[in-house]
Amino acid sequence: METQTIFNSPYVEIELNTDLGIIRANWKGFLKIHDLLEGMEHLLEGVNNHGVQRHISDQTELRVLSKEIKDYLVNDGLDRMEAAGLKKVGVIQSSDFFAQSAVDRVNKDVVLKELDIQAFLSEKDCVEWLTSS
Repeated sequence: METQTIFNSPYVEIELNTDLGIIRANWKGFLKIHDLLEGMEHLLEGVNNHGVQRHISDQTELRVLSKEIKDYLVNDGLDRMEAAGLKKVGVIQSSDFFAQSAVDRVNKDVVLKELDIQAFLSEKDCVEWLTSS
C-alpha cells in the first residue's frame, strides 16, 4: 500500500493512499480552531492536487471539540470539502464519549448536497465502505 505524508504536526497527520485513492487525516488531542484551519488547508490542498474523492477522518486520538470548531465544520468546513470534490467521508470515532458526542452533533447539524458521511468504530469497516461503489 503506497502512502505519502502530506502534512504532519502535533494535532494532525495527513496522508494520501494512492492505491486506494483515499486521503486520511488523523486528528489528535484537544484541537484548537487555528490547528483545525491549518489542517483543513493541507487536507483540501491534497484533495485538489490529487483528485481524491474519499476521505478518512480518524478521530480515535481526538478529544473534545470546542463550539467554535463545531460551528466552523457545520457552517463552512464540510461545505468546502464537498466543493473540493470529496464524495465520501468515513469517520473513525474516538472512544472518548465527549468527542463522539461532538462529532455526532456536527453530523446531525450539517446540511450537505451530496457528500456522504458515515461513522465507524473500526478502520477496516471504514475502508470497506469507502472503497465500495
